[in-house]
Amino acid sequence: MRGIGVSPGIAIGKAVIHWKEQIDIVREYVDEPERELRRFRTALEFAGDQIRESYSRVLQNVGPNEAAIFEAHGLMLQDPDFTGRIERLILDESANAEWAVKQVSDNLVQIFENMDNDYMKARSDDVRDISERVIKLLLQAGGMDFTQLQEKAILVTRDFTASDMSQIQREMTLGVASEVGGRTSHAAIIARTMQIPSVMGAHGLLSTVGNGDLLILDGETGEIFVNPDEETLARYKEKQERYECFLGRLSEIRGKETVTLDGVKVELGANVGSSRDLDEVLKNDGEAVGLYRTEFLYLESPMLPTEDEQFEAYKSVVEGMDGRPVVIRTLDIGGDKKLDYLSIPEEENPFLGYRAIRLCLDRQEIFKVQLRAILRSSAYGNVRILFPMISCLEELREAKVILENTKDDLRQRKIPFDEGVLAGIMVEVPSTAVLSDHFAKESDFFSIG
Repeated sequence: MRGIGVSPGIAIGKAVIHWKEQIDIVREYVDEPERELRRFRTALEFAGDQIRESYSRVLQNVGPNEAAIFEAHGLMLQDPDFTGRIERLILDESANAEWAVKQVSDNLVQIFENMDNDYMKARSDDVRDISERVIKLLLQAGGMDFTQLQEKAILVTRDFTASDMSQIQREMTLGVASEVGGRTSHAAIIARTMQIPSVMGAHGLLSTVGNGDLLILDGETGEIFVNPDEETLARYKEKQERYECFLGRLSEIRGKETVTLDGVKVELGANVGSSRDLDEVLKNDGEAVGLYRTEFLYLESPMLPTEDEQFEAYKSVVEGMDGRPVVIRTLDIGGDKKLDYLSIPEEENPFLGYRAIRLCLDRQEIFKVQLRAILRSSAYGNVRILFPMISCLEELREAKVILENTKDDLRQRKIPFDEGVLAGIMVEVPSTAVLSDHFAKESDFFSIG
């Protein structure tokens, strides 16, 4: 059986199945909508308390980046649009609270699942997580308890939410497997940070696996073996030992200088999508941010982020790196990364079409806002600007002209920035690679993509 490997490592152990209680929500008419509204608001308060407990537990046991997931859950509970829709159904249609919560959350889930972007699709899991929490409180229904494992085991269920992962006892959990989910889900993110071998999206898992079955999980390949033969078991025990030895060697070199065997010093950087990734970069001796993927700031926003919003996001990463280089890539949207609020024409090959630098050069008002934010952040550290998907010298030259005009604008407004900020290009299309000697004369640096 194969699913999606979402957290690397090999897990070998007995399966413990957690069946999530299926709650059927039916529409009921209430005689006192105001009383029903109070019942809903009480459930929201308790849900908020639970989320704060999850935040504290994850902050202590996992880390601040993962705890931020529950901050977002708490903000959703306070979102007047989300709660307002539920309250209007209760008051205007005399609907029972649990049905109103499910109607509103189902609509939001559908919106997220219809998006083309995998990251945004995965946000539907958060909506389900939050709504299930509120509905269970309304119905006074219990949930799964992962804290009562009597022996080390591999947890198996239909789906893992971030809330489920927050309860897990790391020392008793050998691995996790589920029928649904993927790499971009918050549950998967927490599993990776906790270094729990995990496979998600394994269709038919619950109809194949029984309590006590011996399982092998490969969190890299997504393979799952149920009651494996001796030969397979021996092979994966050896693979498990090799992986644990590899992790041990990695921990031994942490803190050492990054230098090749023949004495050449190398700058070892990491890719980030936001300041939430900085802890891992610094914990693992990152000497630079080699690529700051700014598109996540746009993908996570319901509208184009403002200059100040972008500036604060970039500044937090730049300051966090404390003088070490931060390479900020300008907006790379298009292809498999689409924004619902930004109309992009359909193309036969969108990966090489209207995207990244071509979109920015065409919609310069978007490009200039981002460049101003990046330049402003350069006053707080060592910033380098990276232009993506450059395919000809004309594109590079036009981008550099816009960059210089943006600098002039900041100078006139007496806004500080690093006058010596470097500007480079991604070498990721054949034409750029073939003409690399020409590009080298007009670029401060290359990033090979």
